[in-house]
Amino acid sequence: MSGKIAAQKATGSIRNQAIDLMKLVLSVFVVMIHSQVDLWVFTPFLRIAVPLFFITSSYYFFKKINNCETQTQRSKALGKLLKRNLTLYAFWFVVLLPITLYVRKGEWLSGSVMQGVVGFLQSLLFNSTFRASWYIMALCIGMCIIYLLSRKIKPEVLTVLMVPAYLLCCLFTNYTGLAERSELVMKLYDGYISVFRSLSNSFPVSLLWLSMGAVFAKQERSYNKKTLWIVIALSALGLMAEYLLVSRYQLQNGDDAYLMLIPLCWALFALLKDVRLEWGARYRMGHVSTIIYASHASVITVLGAVVHKFVPNDGGWLVFVATMIACLCISAVIFRLEKCRGLHWLRLSY
Repeated sequence: MSGKIAAQKATGSIRNQAIDLMKLVLSVFVVMIHSQVDLWVFTPFLRIAVPLFFITSSYYFFKKINNCETQTQRSKALGKLLKRNLTLYAFWFVVLLPITLYVRKGEWLSGSVMQGVVGFLQSLLFNSTFRASWYIMALCIGMCIIYLLSRKIKPEVLTVLMVPAYLLCCLFTNYTGLAERSELVMKLYDGYISVFRSLSNSFPVSLLWLSMGAVFAKQERSYNKKTLWIVIALSALGLMAEYLLVSRYQLQNGDDAYLMLIPLCWALFALLKDVRLEWGARYRMGHVSTIIYASHASVITVLGAVVHKFVPNDGGWLVFVATMIACLCISAVIFRLEKCRGLHWLRLSY
C-alpha cells in the first residue's frame, strides 16, 4: 500500500469503488423513477436509491469526523461538506435556470413579488428549484441536524429517535389514505406543508438515513453475509407485499417512502460497504452518478415533452433511454472540456 493510500485510509477519505458503482446504478434508478417506468411489483425497489445516497454521504462524512482530533477540525469538515454541496447546487441552478423558470413560473412568477420571493426561498430550502434538487439541500440541512445531535447523542440512539420522522414520511406518501381519516392530522400536515413544502422530498426524510450512515461509520464492523442476504430477501418480499397492499387499498399519494426500505437499505449498505473493487476509479463512476442525478430531471422535462408528442404511450422506457444517453453525453463533454484551459471550473458540476 502506497503512502498516499495509507494516509487516505487513515483519514477515512479513500473511496470504495463498489460504493461508487452502487451510486451509478442508483442514479439510473432515479432516472427510471422520474421517467415513470412501470416495473409493476418491482417498481418500489427503485426507491432504495435516495436512502442509499443519504447513507453513503453520511458514512463518508462521519468516517472523516471520527478521525478528527479537535472540534475545530470537525467543524471544518462539516463546512467543507456544505461548501461542496452548495457549490454543486449553485452550478446546476445556473446551468439549468431556463428550464427551471419554465417549470416553476407558476410558483414564482404568477403572484406578487413578495409571493414569488417567498415561494423561491421555500423551494430553495425545503423542496426543489431545478427538478430533483431537493436532495442536495436536504443533505445539507439534515447533515447539520445529525452532526449537532451526534455531539450529545450516540448514533445508535439517534437512529432510533429519527424513526418517527421517517414514519411520518411514509404516512403522507404511501399511507395517506390512513392519515386522511383524521381531520386534525390533515390540518396539521397542511399547516406544515404551507411552510416547509414537503416531508418526503425535503430534509425530514434524510434524518433516519443520515443517522444510519453515522452508525456504520462508527462501528466499522463486518456483518455475517448469510444473515445479510436473509434480511435482504425477507425485506424484498416485504417490500413487494407492502407495495401490493397500499396499491390494493389505494392508500397512496406518492410512493417515495416505504416501511420495508428501512431493513432493506440497512442490509444492502452493510453488505456493499465491505466489497472491494480495484478497477473502477478510471471510469469516474462517482462523478458520472452526480452529473446524472443533478441533470436528469431537467433533461426529462425537455426530452419527455418531445417523446410524448410523438409516442404518447411509450410507458416511460423511451424517455428513460433518451435521458440516459443525454446524461452520459453531458458527462463525457464535461470530462473532455474540463481539461481545456480556462474551463477547469466545470469540475464544479460533480
